[in-house]
Amino acid sequence: MRSVSELLQSPADFDLFSESETPDERLLEHGVHAPVLLWARAKDRPVVWGWTLLRRLSALGIGEVATVSVWGDGAEALALALRAEGRAGAYSWDELRRIGAGIRRLGLTRADAQFAELVMGRRGSVLREVERFEALPEVLRTTVRDGMLDLKTAERGAGLPESVLGVFVEGAARLSFSQRRVILGLLYEFCVLGGRPAGEVIGYMRTAFADPDPPAALRALRFPRLSELERRFGEIRDRNLSGSGVELQPPPGFEGSAFQVRFGFETRAQLLKRLEALQKLESRCDELFELL
Repeated sequence: MRSVSELLQSPADFDLFSESETPDERLLEHGVHAPVLLWARAKDRPVVWGWTLLRRLSALGIGEVATVSVWGDGAEALALALRAEGRAGAYSWDELRRIGAGIRRLGLTRADAQFAELVMGRRGSVLREVERFEALPEVLRTTVRDGMLDLKTAERGAGLPESVLGVFVEGAARLSFSQRRVILGLLYEFCVLGGRPAGEVIGYMRTAFADPDPPAALRALRFPRLSELERRFGEIRDRNLSGSGVELQPPPGFEGSAFQVRFGFETRAQLLKRLEALQKLESRCDELFELL
C-alpha cells in the first residue's frame, strides 16, 4: 500500500486521461478497484496509470492505495497505461492532445504508429490526428470537440471566412449531424469554389436557417437552375407516378438525353397498373425532355 497524497506529488508525465471512470464510492471505501501502476524503471517511480483514481480517493479522504510496479521502457509504459485505461476510439480531443504531448515528451515520436490501435482503435498516427485537429481554427476545433462535426468535414471548412463560420456555428446546433456536413460543404462551394463575398453568403445562410429544410434551401440558393429543374421534375413525377410502383430517374444533373424507368411486379394486375402509369406519363414527355 502507498500513500495517496504522496503519489499525487509524483511526476505527471502519464497524467493523460480526464474522462476515466472510477468504481462506485462504496467499492472504493472497501478498496475494490484496480491497483495504481508505477513505473519501476524510472528513478522517481512516477504513476503510469491511476491519476483519476488517486484524485477520487483523495476527495473521499482515503489515504492509501494498492500499487503495482511495472517495468519496460517508455513505449511499454505508455502502452500499459493505454491498455489499463481501455478506451480505444473513445478518448476526448482534450485527452488525445494530452496523449500526443505525452508521446513527444517521452521521446516516442518514431513509435507513434504503434499506439494508434490503443488510442484510436484503428491504424494511423496519433500525432498526425492531433496535428490536424490543432490546425483547425478555434471555432471549428470547438465543433469537433463537441461532436458537432467530424474532423474531415471540419477541415473542409477551415478555409471559410471567420464571419461565415461564426454564423454557421450559431445555427448548427439546431441541425442534425448530416445536415451540418451538407451545409458546410455548400458553404465551401459558395466561398471557395464560387468566390462569393462573406456578407452575401451570410445572408444566404440566415435565409436557409429560417427554412424548415436548411440544407435544401441553401442548395437551392447555390444551384438555382438545378434546383428549379429538380422541382419541376418532381412535380411531373409525383403527379403521374405517385403510388404506381414506377420509379423515374433523370440523368445526373439533367445533363444527358435519357430518363431511366424502373419497376417490378409480381402479378398481372401489378404489371397493368405500372403500364397504365407509364401511359399517363407518356402524355407529359415533352415537358420532361424540356428539362434536359
